[in-house]
Amino acid sequence: MGTSTDEGLEIFSSLKNDKVHHILSVISSTSPTINRIKVFSMSRFGLVNNTIRKKAWLFMHGIDAKVQNIPIAESIISAHKEYHQVLMDVNRSLKRFPPGMDEVVRMAMQDQLVNLIIRVLIHNKYLHYYQGFHDVCVTFLLVLSEDEAYCLISKLANSHFIDFMAQTMEPTTQLLYLIYAIVELENPAIIKTLQQVSVEPFFALPWVITWFGHVLGDLTRILRVYDFFLASDPIMPLYLSAAIVLYRHEEVASTEVDFAQLHHMLTSLPKCLPIELLISDAMDLFLRHPPDKIISSGAFPRQLNLRLTNIGSEILRLKKGPIGDSIDTRTRAIYKQSWSVVTYLNSTVSRYQQWSKKMVGVAILVALLSVLIRLIFTRLL
Repeated sequence: MGTSTDEGLEIFSSLKNDKVHHILSVISSTSPTINRIKVFSMSRFGLVNNTIRKKAWLFMHGIDAKVQNIPIAESIISAHKEYHQVLMDVNRSLKRFPPGMDEVVRMAMQDQLVNLIIRVLIHNKYLHYYQGFHDVCVTFLLVLSEDEAYCLISKLANSHFIDFMAQTMEPTTQLLYLIYAIVELENPAIIKTLQQVSVEPFFALPWVITWFGHVLGDLTRILRVYDFFLASDPIMPLYLSAAIVLYRHEEVASTEVDFAQLHHMLTSLPKCLPIELLISDAMDLFLRHPPDKIISSGAFPRQLNLRLTNIGSEILRLKKGPIGDSIDTRTRAIYKQSWSVVTYLNSTVSRYQQWSKKMVGVAILVALLSVLIRLIFTRLL
């Protein structure tokens, strides 16, 4: 019998392989549904690999995978007012490319990245470039072709990223305070400590505007987060940010109550953040403290004008009925379904060591888990 680590790797591999099988069967079916793909995206392991991501990301957002866009002349690209800023940001983004990537390939991809960003800005003249948007675009370009990435990013720029691409960052800074509102509902002591020395939620700005692409470092973890956000409400990056602050409550409590110390601690994300746990925590927070309920209850600071933001105004406009009874019932149902899958998978993985001690060998355990996972995805989806 192999070591515990070997067994763990084999079980994780089995879980992932079963998930790949189920995702592919849904995508290749005659009538695949967006909701089922979203559940796969949010639950443990996300979409698993880039072959699936390439299909699922486009499918979830209604993008034709065969689309071909008319290229824009290089002279028009280089004449754009944001061209030099974009070029500088892209040239500084070497760490965002996989280590070991051939230099010629990387340089060609950097050129594609500049073209991609400027194309989005040219065709969406009301949007404004911000430093960090290149972190978002490079993530999509590492999975999709330039044309596919352009179509998806153009769509997301008008929904998930539209507040970040306003003329100023004021709409975005308004949204960041929702992180504190969520945290305060769960652990008021954290907010009390931060407010003692006037630590505002601006430490989370690079988290939110890059979908954590600038701060996580590891591409596998970044792609997992993108799977989650692409299947979620545009406001979900704020809930994941709140989940991270809550997860680090002991660090907050043990850090000297000093602005510089606390701000530095919060901006320095640990490399070992448990992404799967935090994603499930973010979903749980969204279900228990939906944004419409937070705003209606007054937990969100009244002096801040959330109507300045596209996301905030949509929440306020769409809210119907009593507090917490949002019009977005279908979205909430997807989160509940995903939460069920997460609960099953997390409990299964965490118990594998206990089970393995009682089994004849890991092969038996893998076989049983394989059957269990098939049942989970078949019954819940």
